[in-house]
Amino acid sequence: MTDDLLLKKCKNYLKILCSDITERCVGSEGNRQATFFLEKELSFYGWETEMAEFDAIDWEEKGAILKSGERNFRVLAGPYSTGFCGEEN
Repeated sequence: MTDDLLLKKCKNYLKILCSDITERCVGSEGNRQATFFLEKELSFYGWETEMAEFDAIDWEEKGAILKSGERNFRVLAGPYSTGFCGEEN
């Protein structure tokens, strides 16, 4: 494979994994798409692949509010944020 062809293929892989498949959090549909894409590509070049399955949840952010007295704070929740065990007011 020539350097130009290899560069073109690398750019295409990056486009697929970074632009076409936009969300790849563990358990998400995008994660499954990226996994199947890479499995297909590696198999094409003769690599043996295995895909271990496990239960995972897809992340959904539904908003959050943080208040202390009369003050409101900006909240940025993420899939790896520590959970909250408490009471709502």
